[in-house]
Amino acid sequence: MKNLALRHTLILWGVFLILVLVTEMGLISTYTNSISAQSSTFAKVETPILDKAHELKLAVTQVQQYLQDISATRGQDGLDSGFTEADNSARLFRSLLNELRDLDRANTQRYQAMEPIFETYYATGQRMARLYVEQGPSGGNKLMEEFDAAADKMLEQVDGFLADTQQRIEHASLEQMASIKVLGIIVFVGFLIFVGVSLILGWVFRSVLR
Repeated sequence: MKNLALRHTLILWGVFLILVLVTEMGLISTYTNSISAQSSTFAKVETPILDKAHELKLAVTQVQQYLQDISATRGQDGLDSGFTEADNSARLFRSLLNELRDLDRANTQRYQAMEPIFETYYATGQRMARLYVEQGPSGGNKLMEEFDAAADKMLEQVDGFLADTQQRIEHASLEQMASIKVLGIIVFVGFLIFVGVSLILGWVFRSVLR
């Protein structure tokens, strides 16, 4: 009878150990897949969005720089090539905006809102630069204040977008680190349970043999 009871105990602990291992493997698989998905999102979505956000700000800044250079030189000695450079930066801004719409559809409305603000900013800067070329400081200065206000509004939009993107990535990074920490705890606890149950099974098995 005693041996039979010990055998039953051995079977029960064996079943318990199997259940623990199956549960742990399921949890490990779940968290591993979650971490893998988060890493993939970082690589394919979040990091490219952040890179394009920086490029977006650079494009806006370059438009302002090239148009102000024209204002300073007033196109003398052929130094009005800034119009071409500013146009290239404007094209880059529009291209980046389209790429961001495709990459980050959740913020489509935000990108759509940026577009008219940029077009107003760019058009004002072009008019100001042309007045500097055609009429000198007396003409260009009339639009300087308006262009500065448009530039501030545009940069406010881009800086806000950049800050929100960085914050979103930091939050996602913290979530990923939390998932990795939980996975480590699951593995450690599972190991302790496995060792504990193995010792119990060894004791029961030894008792059965005796």
